[in-house]
Amino acid sequence: MSRDIEFDIMKGIGILLMIIGHQTPYLTNIIYSFHMPLFFIISGYFFKPAPVALRFKNDFKRLIQPYLFTCLIITIFHSAISIIKQEDSFSRWIIASIYGSGTTAHPSIFFSGIPMIGAVWFLLAMFWCRNTYNIIYQRSKRTPLVCILISLSAIMLHKLVSLPFAINQGLSALIFYAIGVEAKRLGAPYNIKKRYHFLLLAAWIAAFSVSSLSMVSCTYKYLPLDILGAIGGTIAVYYLAKAVKKTKYVKKVLAYIGINSLAFLCIHLIDLDAPTFWVLGIDYKFRVLYGLFFCFTIAFIFSRIKLTQRIYGLS
Repeated sequence: MSRDIEFDIMKGIGILLMIIGHQTPYLTNIIYSFHMPLFFIISGYFFKPAPVALRFKNDFKRLIQPYLFTCLIITIFHSAISIIKQEDSFSRWIIASIYGSGTTAHPSIFFSGIPMIGAVWFLLAMFWCRNTYNIIYQRSKRTPLVCILISLSAIMLHKLVSLPFAINQGLSALIFYAIGVEAKRLGAPYNIKKRYHFLLLAAWIAAFSVSSLSMVSCTYKYLPLDILGAIGGTIAVYYLAKAVKKTKYVKKVLAYIGINSLAFLCIHLIDLDAPTFWVLGIDYKFRVLYGLFFCFTIAFIFSRIKLTQRIYGLS
């Protein structure tokens, strides 16, 4: 079967929005209302059951190895900075890498103040989400219901304790992963009546207008609306991807980013946690443009090095 470029474009749009959302306060609530759920929904859409040990092994290679290698790059950078400035920031990044927290803005009572590693929390969360769903799918006839219950439990648990390795985030994402699986089963988006699309798009507008969603901190102001809004936002990106697919060059750029979304995520984190724009003295008003330039440049370099090409799966 030929690769469906629409989904690659969707992921490419998601990565661009992530970079923009992390580096400018504008449109933050709109972007955060769906951009992380989008990746879990798409991953669920392409779910295929696999033996538990094999899925664990493959996902460790595909998700955990890039996480560890990215943390190593960041730690080496800050070790050099520590030597130059004669201050200890090395231990902070070691703790952050081991714990895997994406933010310090947790509602949790316990372990909420652990130093954050940043955006690559997503890789850890995706690892737990994919492997947990794979187990549930093979052992339960009520997979969607079990996923909903586990997601709600993880969200509630996070108010008490922020577990390491983005476990809470990964389990809370099961509801979006299950939505992706069910969407594929129902033949969405192609076989779903347009009026339902419009209703979900309306829910998305309502969600980013009156509510707020942050998967990294497991916070949902109005949970049912946030979930429907995330689906609606994903549908909006789908329609945007369909429009982009008709272009000549933009579709190629966005599809390239989408195919290499994991690498772009990790490179973006290197840019955030090892801020070369600060070292180079670049004005902050050019932060977003520099971030995009950095991601494309490093992705090109990494694609020419066998080790990084293999670790990040660059094509």
